[in-house]
Amino acid sequence: MSKSLSRISKWGSNLIPSPIFRKSLILLLLITCLPTALIGLSLYSIGRERIELELTGSHEQVLASSISQFDQQISLLEQSTSQWAFNPLFNKDNLENDLSSEPNLTREIFRSLSIMSETNPLIEEVYLYIDSTATLMSNLGGYNELDNAELRIKLHKLLEVREDIYWSSEINPSELSASTNQYSEDSFKYMLFHQISGGNANEHAVIIVQLSSHKLREYFGSFDKTGVSLLFDSTGDPLFQQSDDQLGSAFPRDHLKTMVLHKIKQKTHESFVFEHEQKRYSINYESFQRLGSEWILATATDLSQVSAPVVFMSRMILFISIIGLLVSIILSWIASKRIYQPVARLLSKVSPSGKEDIRHDTDELEFIGMHMDKLSLTSLHLQNELEKQLPSLRESFILQLIQGHLNYMKEPELKRQLHYYGWNTSNQQFAIVVIQLFGLMQEEGKFKQDDYQLACFAAANIVNELTGIRVPDSHVVNLQNMNLAIITGFSSNHPESAVREELRSLSEHIATTLLSLLKIQVTITVSGSGLQLKDIPQTLEDAYQIMKYRNLTESNQIIEIDDISLKGDFKFQYPFEAEKLLQHYIRLGQEEEALQAFKSLMQELNETTGIELYVQQAMAQLVGNVHQTLLQSGFNVFAIQGSTNLYVELGKLKQLAEMETWFKNKIIIPYIREMNNSYNTQLKQAVKKVIQLIEEHYMKDWSFEEYAEQVGAANISSLSRAFKQTTGINYVEYVSKVRIEKAKKMLLDTDLRINEIAERTGYQHSWFNRVFKKHEGVTPSQYRETHKGNI
Repeated sequence: MSKSLSRISKWGSNLIPSPIFRKSLILLLLITCLPTALIGLSLYSIGRERIELELTGSHEQVLASSISQFDQQISLLEQSTSQWAFNPLFNKDNLENDLSSEPNLTREIFRSLSIMSETNPLIEEVYLYIDSTATLMSNLGGYNELDNAELRIKLHKLLEVREDIYWSSEINPSELSASTNQYSEDSFKYMLFHQISGGNANEHAVIIVQLSSHKLREYFGSFDKTGVSLLFDSTGDPLFQQSDDQLGSAFPRDHLKTMVLHKIKQKTHESFVFEHEQKRYSINYESFQRLGSEWILATATDLSQVSAPVVFMSRMILFISIIGLLVSIILSWIASKRIYQPVARLLSKVSPSGKEDIRHDTDELEFIGMHMDKLSLTSLHLQNELEKQLPSLRESFILQLIQGHLNYMKEPELKRQLHYYGWNTSNQQFAIVVIQLFGLMQEEGKFKQDDYQLACFAAANIVNELTGIRVPDSHVVNLQNMNLAIITGFSSNHPESAVREELRSLSEHIATTLLSLLKIQVTITVSGSGLQLKDIPQTLEDAYQIMKYRNLTESNQIIEIDDISLKGDFKFQYPFEAEKLLQHYIRLGQEEEALQAFKSLMQELNETTGIELYVQQAMAQLVGNVHQTLLQSGFNVFAIQGSTNLYVELGKLKQLAEMETWFKNKIIIPYIREMNNSYNTQLKQAVKKVIQLIEEHYMKDWSFEEYAEQVGAANISSLSRAFKQTTGINYVEYVSKVRIEKAKKMLLDTDLRINEIAERTGYQHSWFNRVFKKHEGVTPSQYRETHKGNI
């Protein structure tokens, strides 16, 4: 007996050699047998109920999708009808003509009605009713004059409705069909009416669109092949005649409509189950509004037809599960044996003695785990150290890449290096987004002008977070010059249009977020997809150049690098007259007038161009012209600015407000105040009086000494220097300039002869011609002929 027990124990030990083997066998039995049994029982017990729920949900989705598609079709129909209603062909003058005597006009109207009927597959027929002539035209029925007085009254009342477009069932479609000899009882109950205004709010005609009940029956009949679909209005009347369906004519459709209307009145839109003659039906419904009318779509599906095959299948699965249970027990033992073999070999490797004679009651995995933990800790420590350094290494590598310091490397080398830093670049196409920040000087801004580094840091963090969500394979680089760059990677199979749309959507989100959180405005330049890594430095430079063409009037602007509209010839007109007025006030030392003139100049400059590059160039030109004028007047502008490079400072300004503030604080105010401090106040007043006298007595041959005597100036030489410093030219040149300007005005505004104008401006006729040609380049007669024709 003891020998038998010993043999059985030994056989059991060989059959189940270790705890790991036993655990794996039990686990496999549970994995293979238990789910099979549970699946069979579950399908048999709860399968029918679950299918009903799934069917209900499926019908709700189908119904919602169908309603949405139908609603879109109807909306398109309404929109196209509204567009056709404003066709000049349907104006009052055309429609009140005798169309029978206007074959061409009538042909065009029929052609338009035919085109309207073909714009939407749901349209059966399109009518045009003209109230003044009681004429009814259609694409199918042709031209008809209504002799039905009752129908004419109905149509006239519909023209008195205030709404331009609406659905109405007041007129039976069969009445219109009968009037056009196209009689049909099977018509859609509602028709679309769109009034055609004849001016002064008087409607003279109406477009009537009749839907095809045949197309609608096909459309709504395809929802459920095992049930019925009903389309009716809020009164319960069907919108068109429906043929018998899968449920037969005995199905209580009227009772179904009553229940659905009751549910809608209670404002409940949940599906429900309806029982009739020992059958259960899943009822789904949806209502939608169409321009003052409510339409309801309801579907009923026989649940027994759907769930019957499942009951048989559930029983079959239960039977097969029992057979599978027996097979699983055998296969589980074989699989456990195979699973334990690698454990035994691994155990022999990690065992200190290197032997496989481990006791059967020892947990082999625990023993192996002790050794693996030591290796894992060492590996984890090394991995953490590497991951800590990877971001900084990747940041440094990408910064060198976009700055063009890695041009010596080939594309495969760049990808391999970037892959080493944690970016999987295989089968990827690249794109770059450049963000330029500006607007720190706004009143509502959160930063000062000197806080640009802090603003860049905050913006980079926000952009990094937003980009990481939308484009996982991306990297944000802070260029430290109020610019950020985003390097993005997309799958090479990603379409270019999808990449562009994604980057543009991301750019709009970034611009909105930065403006909302930091009160910073941005200009974002987006490259096309398909870039290689070696192309990024040149693309970044192209982005900088493109940004110079941004519109200064827009707070946030998104530009695509390959946008051909930015390479065109932009309109630019330099404000010469405004500049002349500004320089005049600066020479006179009138600060308020100069500031107002500069404001007008900036407004004109913004209206004529608005492009950053052109505005900066115009501002640089203005600074140079002001310097030239003041230097010619003997005023040393360089003593005020010292070593400051005004043009470098101007090139850093990105907004009109910044340029305006800079010019006021750097040019107008310091120059005028320095001039006012250096000029003698009495001399300035005397110069103003002399200028005023010259404007009044320019035709007289007075000398400068006579004018000086008139204003009471004692020192004529000082007055002469002050006069030249103020006007920029000497007395003789100034008098000639005033006389020529007066002569030009007389040439254009009067019909005086040339010799009369010469006398009135203080010149002899021959001398006047020479002086005028010297100033203007043409003779007085040529000037009058050239410019007077342009007025």
